[in-house]
Amino acid sequence: MYCHRLKGSNNNPIGLDQETIKILNKYIMQNEICDNQQILFLSQEKKPISRKNLDVLMKKYCHLAKISDIERYHFHTSKHTAAVHLAESEIDIKELQYYLGHKSVTNTLIYFQFTTKQQETMYAKLQKNNQMV
Repeated sequence: MYCHRLKGSNNNPIGLDQETIKILNKYIMQNEICDNQQILFLSQEKKPISRKNLDVLMKKYCHLAKISDIERYHFHTSKHTAAVHLAESEIDIKELQYYLGHKSVTNTLIYFQFTTKQQETMYAKLQKNNQMV
């Protein structure tokens, strides 16, 4: 899937797993999206969904999920969530940079701060080598 980025990030193709492809194909068939259509997700008026509407939807679903402090959540939060998940799955920093479309690796570094999982992995390595202090 080709990903058009905003805010000066690099546009790039993103590979999808088979389950996601299956779900997207079903969505495409149900919504009669043609092969040459540039935008995958359209509003009810058949126009690209605006960022504002995506943020409204994010707040709505956070509220329905009983997530507190929904004013802090916006659609871009889902990109941050995916990035942290990928960083925790031991993906290489350059791979994550490509996946997120960052021009500079320094923008990607924030996702490699020590999360709980990364701390556990570090301590397991130290313990394995009897290096615990």
